Amino acid sequence: MSNTMENPSQSTLAGHPVMLPPLGVQSDFDNPQTYRTTLIVLSIIFTTLAFIAVYFRLYARRRLPRQPFWWDDGICVAAMLASITNTTLIFINLNNGLGKHMWDIRLLSLTRQVLLVMIITNNVICICSYLVRLSLLLLYYRLFKISRSSRRLIWIGMALCTTITTSFLAVLLATLRIKGGPTPEANDQLVVFDVLNIVSDCYILMIPLRQMKQLSMDSARKRVLGVFLGLDSWRV
Repeated sequence: MSNTMENPSQSTLAGHPVMLPPLGVQSDFDNPQTYRTTLIVLSIIFTTLAFIAVYFRLYARRRLPRQPFWWDDGICVAAMLASITNTTLIFINLNNGLGKHMWDIRLLSLTRQVLLVMIITNNVICICSYLVRLSLLLLYYRLFKISRSSRRLIWIGMALCTTITTSFLAVLLATLRIKGGPTPEANDQLVVFDVLNIVSDCYILMIPLRQMKQLSMDSARKRVLGVFLGLDSWRV
């Protein structure tokens, strides 16, 4: 296997898209529709907002008395570094066809190097999302550790997120080792991974809502507390 995905002549691959276009649509390799600018702007905005949120969180922890740094802070910083890495890989992938329709990308352009960068990007996204969820669960543990039932729910959430992430990475690496590269089944694996992540997100967000119902305070204060917890949970 050479630098391309298949062995046919390069002249054949040069006119063949990665995926056939829908009915009534033609491939446009020279002037394709692209969302390059949108991806750049959104990536910069959300990465910057996340960086600001992490910075003020750490600043507040340092300034407030009797608020030492804990595991949730360290994991939060690690998630931020993974997010910056992911943004960098997105910019790199913009030169590899990211932001274009699959039928506007030449099959010839999918070299081993390009596929390797895409695989690394998927792994970084997976690890980044796991670290974000883990930091949030550790925060809940610090806040609600006096409740035995909440501690149990948090530990279950950690086990759930860890199982989902490690299973996805193990299947992905095993597929690459056996098949030698990405396969059509990889898309199905990614869909399953996304669905499981949505389930875990709902589970994580349920933990503070359950705890709030048990607090002895009026409804107005509960709503304010819910807003603050929601602002921190948006990272998930």
